[in-house]
Amino acid sequence: MHGKRRTRAGTSAHPGRLLRIARTELVWPGKYDDSGGLIEPPRVGLPLRVTEVVAQEWESLDAMGQSALPLFGKRRKDSFEGGWRNKLIVGDNQLVASSLLAEFAGKIDLIYIDPPFATGADFGITTRVGEDATPVMTRRLGIEENAYRDTWRTGIDSYLAMLWGRLRLMRELLADTGTIFVHCDWHVGHLIRCVLDDVFGADAFKNEIVWRYRRWPTRTRVLQRMHDTILWYGKTATDRHRFKTLYEPLAPSTVHTFGTKRQVADFSAGYRKPGQTQEESPGAPMSDVWDIGIIAPIAHERTGYPTQKPEALLDRILEIASEPGDLVADFFCGSGTTLAVAEKLGRRWIGCDFGRFAIHTTQKRLLDLRVKDPASGTERGCRPFEVVDLGRHERTHWQRTTFGGELDASEEDARAACVEFVLRLGSARPVRGTLIHGTNGRALVHVGAVDVPVTVSEVEDAAAEAARLGGNELHVLGWEFEADLQDWLAPPIRARRGIVVRLFSIPREAMDRSAVEAGHVRIFELPVLGVTVKAVRAGKKERSIKVVLDDFVVSEAGFLANDRSVRIEKWSDYVDAWAVDWDFRGGAFVQRWESHRTRKERALKLETPIHTYDKPGVYQIMVKVVDIFGNDTRRIVKWDVQR
Repeated sequence: MHGKRRTRAGTSAHPGRLLRIARTELVWPGKYDDSGGLIEPPRVGLPLRVTEVVAQEWESLDAMGQSALPLFGKRRKDSFEGGWRNKLIVGDNQLVASSLLAEFAGKIDLIYIDPPFATGADFGITTRVGEDATPVMTRRLGIEENAYRDTWRTGIDSYLAMLWGRLRLMRELLADTGTIFVHCDWHVGHLIRCVLDDVFGADAFKNEIVWRYRRWPTRTRVLQRMHDTILWYGKTATDRHRFKTLYEPLAPSTVHTFGTKRQVADFSAGYRKPGQTQEESPGAPMSDVWDIGIIAPIAHERTGYPTQKPEALLDRILEIASEPGDLVADFFCGSGTTLAVAEKLGRRWIGCDFGRFAIHTTQKRLLDLRVKDPASGTERGCRPFEVVDLGRHERTHWQRTTFGGELDASEEDARAACVEFVLRLGSARPVRGTLIHGTNGRALVHVGAVDVPVTVSEVEDAAAEAARLGGNELHVLGWEFEADLQDWLAPPIRARRGIVVRLFSIPREAMDRSAVEAGHVRIFELPVLGVTVKAVRAGKKERSIKVVLDDFVVSEAGFLANDRSVRIEKWSDYVDAWAVDWDFRGGAFVQRWESHRTRKERALKLETPIHTYDKPGVYQIMVKVVDIFGNDTRRIVKWDVQR
């Protein structure tokens, strides 16, 4: 990082050149190009895709148009804010923020982000295996993904560039009355404030909030570090931003005792009436120093996710700077604290994270929520929400910019370079072939394209080429697969061509260069999911069934063999959650029933309640399993209801 001063016109700062100084700003390599022009963040409007709808309380799917769910349109049986559904988005938050601009520019009322603090460390997530309540670190489980990656390839320069570009997009998403809260600590807080001044303007600064907490002290040669900083900025420099005055107890020095009646001292702050007692006074307007405890180890809200912040902290932020019905966003949502608090306070929300552990942790947390209605006193669960991603468009963009942009390569060259990258990631050697792209030991390897799922016919053709080359084992590496490919394809290929076909999933973390360079990404074989559908006679109808999860085989099991701290007693110990869509029609998976393990309730239901179909017909039942490694496995079973 270089602390150079620049002109507003962006004149390049070279030693010995006379500069016309217009303002002081923080400059780092990559902020300006060689000609002195500001490098803008990429503005890529990629289509967002609804992959899952968590809507267990809905009575019917017929009217919602499941096969073509609109992202922003109205829907029946969901009247919250005119048909709005909250959104949990999987993806690079820069691409997500850029893609949201078309629909949400100027519409978000509050943004809270807790970005990584550039500490240069990796944080592993704790998890639990099976019915054992003892937390286990993911590194012991052989999980090659860190839930919260805090390493940067070129140090503070790349960190500032990462944050600066994202903040510029977030400013455009904010409403004119909206504000942003940025959580930081002593590592980079001073630099982040400079970046915020640059993006929002120093006049848009509202407060520097000190979050003071207590934790077990350690022996150091400096004072104990017991606080974080939250920087609060408005979109504009005006005072039109949302603000609600909260109060805190009066300090003892402000209270005088007169006999048995305690009266508030007469100050001009406007928070008491003449003669008002302390008990009648709301207290003093809240200051910018907040004493809020960290999450206790046994607290109900604790998820085991690293860097999780207490709900009390987010509750205060949302109360101060938003109103019921406002739209709140968190683009580094982690374990979902902002979203959980927004749900409890009646705010609409958008959450985003790149990691599969963050999304899975957040989803389970939202499913466990119980929200009390302040007027009626009744409890409800979380409102229906959508899981959204950028799908093949994100992968296509990544392939083009990573393997084609710098070299000005053609689309075909970029695709070939991406295939070689995937082969190296899977410890395979590239070869020249049409559908056979590499070898891994004695196995031949085919790599699926980034922009389409691997299909039955694609694997058939690759197996035919493998047979012509004299192979007897084919590894298919894919970013995405047809939902019922395993059931439909593998046995016929073994029978017809004598080829053993094994399917391997390329995780989306492969698009994270820092994760790849750190060795945190591994291609894994698709698990084998065993499902049985049982007919149940319910009264005179024969349209009732139960779904039984009866087997789950994972290739990662070998990673646990030498770990004595992990005790696997049965196949279901590998399952952390599973869900059922009784009537999958393509497109989004609609979660109508689910069971998941919690910190306290480790038992998992392996059989669904009875489900009854209203009409005869052939139904596709989709079962989704999320294992302890964070992988998502799905299987479709067809069921014929004849009467």
